[in-house]
Amino acid sequence: IPVYLTTSSKSSGSGSTSESGIGEDPGETVGDATEQPNPAIYEEIFSVSERHGIDTTPLTFSNSPQYNAYRWLVTQNANLEEYDHSTRIQRYILATLFYSTNAVKTIYTLQDP
Repeated sequence: IPVYLTTSSKSSGSGSTSESGIGEDPGETVGDATEQPNPAIYEEIFSVSERHGIDTTPLTFSNSPQYNAYRWLVTQNANLEEYDHSTRIQRYILATLFYSTNAVKTIYTLQDP
């Protein structure tokens, strides 16, 4: 399910085209798995997404909720390697949901996801 829904619109008078959409600018492309902090986890998330027909394009943009969730998963989880496959994917999905809601903190949020 794509997160970024962009539409082009002409601004009146200037003739320039601007992009508007949900969330932030997707940012720069981040490269392939070998350039990631934890290539094995990146590949795991990527392959699960492809297997279930989920668009993997947002995972390749530095400002996307999917990439932010991945970065959080590999940098803020000291015991990541001890988690089983399902737990890693669940944590990634919940973090993606958190970041896709613009990381709105509540009284129940102790720290980033």
